[in-house]
Amino acid sequence: GVTYLVTHKTTKEQFACKSIATRKLVRRDDLDDIRREVQIMYHLTGHRNIVELKGAYEDRHSVNLIMELCAGGELFDRIISKGHYSERAA
Repeated sequence: GVTYLVTHKTTKEQFACKSIATRKLVRRDDLDDIRREVQIMYHLTGHRNIVELKGAYEDRHSVNLIMELCAGGELFDRIISKGHYSERAA
């Protein structure tokens, strides 16, 4: 997947959006794994040491996970300067 910096249109709050192209999910288990990740992240919401999943949605092209933005770290600065990060590079 690739992670993007996104901004809520109304509130202007910033989030991280992990976008996974469905064309890369070649096996049925791949999509099931992503759905399982979403369920686990929802279950762990509220834990102070785990990034909070704000929402998730699927469209014809991708699965998207909207997550709390962890600003201030080196990775955040690199995402801002680069615009996105591949999962492998992250």
